[in-house]
Amino acid sequence: MVRDAILAALNQPGVVEEQFVVMRDRLQRASEIGPDLGCDGNYEGLIASLPETDAIAVAAGIPNEEIQRRFASVKGEITAEEADDAVAACRALGTEVLQSVRLDAVEYTYFDAMTEDCIASAMVHGAKPDEVGDACVHHHLYAMNLSMTLMMDKEVRFLDENFQKYVSHELETAMRQGPEMGCTQDYAVLKVE
Repeated sequence: MVRDAILAALNQPGVVEEQFVVMRDRLQRASEIGPDLGCDGNYEGLIASLPETDAIAVAAGIPNEEIQRRFASVKGEITAEEADDAVAACRALGTEVLQSVRLDAVEYTYFDAMTEDCIASAMVHGAKPDEVGDACVHHHLYAMNLSMTLMMDKEVRFLDENFQKYVSHELETAMRQGPEMGCTQDYAVLKVE
C-alpha cells in the first residue's frame, strides 16, 4: 500500500521530496517488523522495485488548470437574473475542490480565494447576502485567501514565478477594488512582502 502511494505520488504537482522520504521510511520500517509479526511478504523486493525517490523534486507550477477554467466559466456566466443560482454553483465547485485529494495546500488556498471571488461577483450582480455576509465580506475573504496563498507559497514554493506574479497582481487589484466598491474592511494589512 505504501509502495502504491509512492508510485501514485511520483510526478504529481505539489508533492515534495520530504513526502517521498517519509513514505520510503515507512515501507522500510514495515519490512523490519513484518517478519516479527509472522508476515512472509517480500518487503525487500518491494523496496528494491521503487524508483529512487529521495532525489525527486517536483517542479513548481500553477494551480490545477481545469479547475481554474471551471471557476472562470461559472463566474463568466453570472447574470443578474441567475445570481442566486450562481452562488450555489460557486459553492458547489468550491466544495468539490475541497474534497479533492490531489491538490497541494497552496492550491486549496488559491481555490478558496476563487470560490470567494465567484460568490462576491454573484452578489455584486444581485445575489442576496448569505450567512457569511455581503459582497464586501466575500471580496475581502477573496483577497485574504490570495494573501495567504502567497504567504504559504513563500514557505513551500509550489507556484512558479509567473503565477506568483499573477496572484500578486490579483491581490493588488483586489486591494484597490474593495474600497472602490465601498467595502470598509482593512485591505492594506493583506500586502505580502
